[in-house]
Amino acid sequence: MNYWGTSNGSFDIYGGTASIGNLAMDAGGTTTLYGGTLITNAVTIASATQGLFDFRGGEWRIGGTDLGALGYWVNSGIVKVNGQTIDISDGTLSVDAQTNPGYLTVTLIPEPATLLMLGLGGLLLKKRG
Repeated sequence: MNYWGTSNGSFDIYGGTASIGNLAMDAGGTTTLYGGTLITNAVTIASATQGLFDFRGGEWRIGGTDLGALGYWVNSGIVKVNGQTIDISDGTLSVDAQTNPGYLTVTLIPEPATLLMLGLGGLLLKKRG
């Protein structure tokens, strides 16, 4: 399956696994990954002013892409995290080229406050038991 962005179109993934031949973000469309796994064999982006990928959770496997291209997409605002432009080097994203050979596997790294709350919740559950 290929997904081609449209001027007002959106493609939202909330869970499960979606495998797409070519994710083409070149016509102003928006793709949002809330959860699950998105596997793309290729990504086509015409310019930094067209198309948007908003990463809110889950895992994105990008085939045929090098880290430099992903860095450009993130730093230029094509790929956002929770609707915000970030810097590829700020530690918000984990990029792994080893786990799934031939793909960059991109996941979000939870902010420290989220990890702290998860840890405190675990301690409270342990104390109850």
